Amino acid sequence: MQGIEGTTPGNESLFDLLEKLESLSGETVSKIDEAEERARVLKLELALVRAENVKLKEEAAKRDEENENLRKRNEELSARNKELEGRVPSG
Repeated sequence: MQGIEGTTPGNESLFDLLEKLESLSGETVSKIDEAEERARVLKLELALVRAENVKLKEEAAKRDEENENLRKRNEELSARNKELEGRVPSG
């Protein structure tokens, strides 16, 4: 009948158990707060990575366009070179 007298079978008082429960609750709240803060940080990091990704894709598209323009110019110059080589008398 120890439970009726305010103690547990392990001889802990109900007050001691309540203190332990409050301590655990505080730790849980603290861990939840830490997890929420970490989630906020991760969301910010993700936003930065996405922004960098967009920037890199834009830069890549610009380089692709420049490369295409250079390829076309190279073809034009190659054709012009062949035309001029055909006009030069041999030997």
